[in-house]
Amino acid sequence: MQNSMPRILKLISLVLATTPLSTLALDFQSSRTLSLSQSGRGGAMLNDTVTLNPSMLAFQQVASLSGTFNWINSPTGAGTPDNTNQTFNVSVIDGKNQYASAGLSFTRRHDADFVHVAVAKRVLPFMGIGLGGKRYSTRDNRLAATGRAISGVDGGASVSFAIPETVIATPIQIGLVADNLIHRASDEVLTGPRTYGGGVKVNVSKILLLYGDLVEKFWHDRGAYPVYSGGAEIAMGGSFYARGGLFGYREKGWSAGGGWVGPKLGLSYGYQSKREDAVRSFDHAVTMDIYM
Repeated sequence: MQNSMPRILKLISLVLATTPLSTLALDFQSSRTLSLSQSGRGGAMLNDTVTLNPSMLAFQQVASLSGTFNWINSPTGAGTPDNTNQTFNVSVIDGKNQYASAGLSFTRRHDADFVHVAVAKRVLPFMGIGLGGKRYSTRDNRLAATGRAISGVDGGASVSFAIPETVIATPIQIGLVADNLIHRASDEVLTGPRTYGGGVKVNVSKILLLYGDLVEKFWHDRGAYPVYSGGAEIAMGGSFYARGGLFGYREKGWSAGGGWVGPKLGLSYGYQSKREDAVRSFDHAVTMDIYM
C-alpha cells in the first residue's frame, strides 16, 4: 500500500514520545525467538525479522507493532539492582509497501541503547533479500567523561527462499544471514560477535512447524565456535500454540513457551535456560503484537 509509510512514520513518532530510544542488539530475543532456542532464521515472522533475518521481512504482507519486556535471572547480576538485567524493546514493520518492506526497532538494555533498521525486497516470487543496520551507544554518561564510552554502527545482509508446495509437497523456507560485518573489537562487549549462519523451517502440517539453525560466532577475544539450535511450534487449537527447543555446543540450553493469536492482537511468553561454561542464566520474555 503506497500510503502505508506515512502511517508508520506517525506511529514511530508516537513510540518515540512514549518509549526510551533504544535498539535491537544481537542478544535481544522476543518471546518467540527465545522459546524456539534462538532458531528461526529460516522462518522469522513479523517483527522478529528486523533483527533475526531482515530478508524474511519481504514475505510479511502485514504492518505490525510489537513490544517485548525481557528479564534475566543470572548469577552475573548478583549484588546489582534487579533492573540491570531488564530489556525493553518496541518495533514496527510495514510489509504492505509495493516498493520495499521496512522495519524499525528500539531496544533499551541496562548498558546501551540501540536503533535497528531493516529493509527487504522480494526479487523473485520465492526469494527475498534484506539489509540491516544498527546504531548503538553506551548509556552511562560517566563513561564519556572518562573516555570509555562506546558508540558506533554495524550491520548485515541476508537472503531467504520460500520453496512452495508446487515444487515440494512439504513447504520449506531457508534463510542465510551475516551480521556484525564491521565488528570492531572495542565494541564487541555491546554488539557481540560477527556471525554467519542459516536456518530451515519445515511446515510438516498445519499444526506442526519445525526449525533448525546453525550459526558460527566469531569473537575477537574468545575465538570462533558454532551454535546449533532447533525448535518446534505446535497449534493447540482455539488460537493457542506451544513452542519449545534445544541448543548446544559451547552455549547449551533449552526453552519453552506459548501464546495466543487473534485477528488483531497476539500475546506470547518465552522461557530459556542457558549455560555457558560455569555460568547459568534463566531468561524470560513477554511479547505483545498488534496487527494493522
